[in-house]
Amino acid sequence: MRTSKSNPAAFAAALILLAGSCASQSKLDYIRNNSKTASLSLPVLSEERAAELRESRPEDLIVRDDDGTDLHIMNAIRDEQTGEMVATEQLRAAVLVARFRNVAERLGQVDLDFMIVVSDTLQDPAWQLRFDPVMTVMDDTLRLDPVLITGEDFRRSQLRGYDKYSRYLRGLSRDSTLFVDHDQAGKFLERTSEISREEVEQHYSRRLLKRLNARKAARKEALRQKYIKVPIEPEYARLDSVCGGSHPFIYMYSHSMRTRPGLRKVTVAVDGAIYREGDLLFRLPQSEPVTFYVSSLSTLADTSKRFITKLVPRVVSDRISCRLAFAGGSSAVDTAIAGNAEMVRGLRMRLDTLLRDPELELDSLIVVSSCSPDGPFEMNSQLARRRAEAVREYFGLGDGEARGIAENWAMLDSLLAADPALRPGELRSYRRICAEKDPDLRERTLRRQKYFPYVRQKYYPLLRHVRFDIHLHRPGIEQDTLVTTVVDTLYMRAVRLLQDRDYEKALAILTPYRDYNTAVAYLALEYNATAASILEELPKDARTEYLLALSLSRRGREREAAEHLVRAVALEPSYKYRGNLDPEIAAIIRRYSLFSEEDGY
Repeated sequence: MRTSKSNPAAFAAALILLAGSCASQSKLDYIRNNSKTASLSLPVLSEERAAELRESRPEDLIVRDDDGTDLHIMNAIRDEQTGEMVATEQLRAAVLVARFRNVAERLGQVDLDFMIVVSDTLQDPAWQLRFDPVMTVMDDTLRLDPVLITGEDFRRSQLRGYDKYSRYLRGLSRDSTLFVDHDQAGKFLERTSEISREEVEQHYSRRLLKRLNARKAARKEALRQKYIKVPIEPEYARLDSVCGGSHPFIYMYSHSMRTRPGLRKVTVAVDGAIYREGDLLFRLPQSEPVTFYVSSLSTLADTSKRFITKLVPRVVSDRISCRLAFAGGSSAVDTAIAGNAEMVRGLRMRLDTLLRDPELELDSLIVVSSCSPDGPFEMNSQLARRRAEAVREYFGLGDGEARGIAENWAMLDSLLAADPALRPGELRSYRRICAEKDPDLRERTLRRQKYFPYVRQKYYPLLRHVRFDIHLHRPGIEQDTLVTTVVDTLYMRAVRLLQDRDYEKALAILTPYRDYNTAVAYLALEYNATAASILEELPKDARTEYLLALSLSRRGREREAAEHLVRAVALEPSYKYRGNLDPEIAAIIRRYSLFSEEDGY
């Protein structure tokens, strides 16, 4: 009788697996009974440090918690040679946490940074944890890319599955010649030449092997799902990182989103789940949320009612100017180009206000279009006229007259004269060139100047200009009569659009007003120099000084910006606190150590 000897190593391994399984189940029961889950935190960092973290490559941060525990902030990076997700340890810093934060909107974009904190209690070598950030934006709920924390045993199981599937693929044959008995086929071909080699190889094919291989190939997808139950580093995940589970784990999550009209805050929570061998073990409760309060220049809008005090005249004249973009050499009005759609809507509103007023009759309407100096003067002259005619027809102004200005040198003169980026020598050079009477020779000479690419890129588009000169009268009125005060409803609509952060639409209405709110709209869209040119024409008060400081700081003129900021705070101390919401102003306050207690603020 044969007796089997027990294998001590196998027995020990079985005991270890059993103990690990029991420990995992006890941990799962503890998590379920105590409603354990991940948490979210907001790192309280200086603006400079936060900017460095956003711009630098992801890092592994070691953070000391209040109780002395080391927390690991894992921001994995992809190894360029192996393709694996690895982590680097370069920064050690104490980071405080918060439940809410003010974030600044820039160019319609909001950057959100938060930490997903996973205690070692939730981790187990046999598990994979999946955390899905859930973002609430107004009435919408959005799910961000998940973060996966994989236990070491779970990852080994994944790798074993990949290895099994790889061995299966190696067992498949894609070479059809391997299924042919070449010895028999060769001997047959030596005896006859009446049958082709293909027919002979078909006759001597090993059909059984061929069928077996085909059956194996047909099971490829089923076996892939069997062996690779959970893929490594799936495309849908932000991070799939292996963690030993011996210490808490933090992932610094960064997300950028487009703002929306009326957006005031964004709330983020995280859903979690525990998986083992691809099976869901337990869904963790949703974490306590963190809140981002979105600050915006729209809050600086002046919401005071604007009144129109006017003399009701017999004759009404208006000039409406705008910058419509045209394709090169084309006269067609295309609303798909640049900001034409918004511009056209604003123009229709202005034209309708005048031309559909039942109290007014049209006397004359002239559409004037101008071109930049690009190309021959004669060609531009014809193109300007065609564009004026196209605009007249597009807006249904059949009774209007179309005129063209071949090259708008007068507007270019005024724009360059106000540009601080041009040096005095360059301006003198430009004025000498403009003394040339021949416009084509003048433009060719300008093209040879070093500053020409800058002028062409920044100002030539502005010269492609359209203007409506409209003259009407009120029938039955012999002379100008009644003076009345009414609310400017169009202007107030623009203010509401500004508050809702719909800056393009607001600016389409506000452009002709050139007032404080126009400057706010320009600043929100990063037209900083244009905003400054408007603000410098307005009476100096706290709000205009503050916006001038913001405009100057964005253009790198920090010392001038600091001077305007100090004046703004002297006139209205609350702007000192507002400055913390605008990154450029906050940077100036820190750089020049403004508003300390010694300064009397």
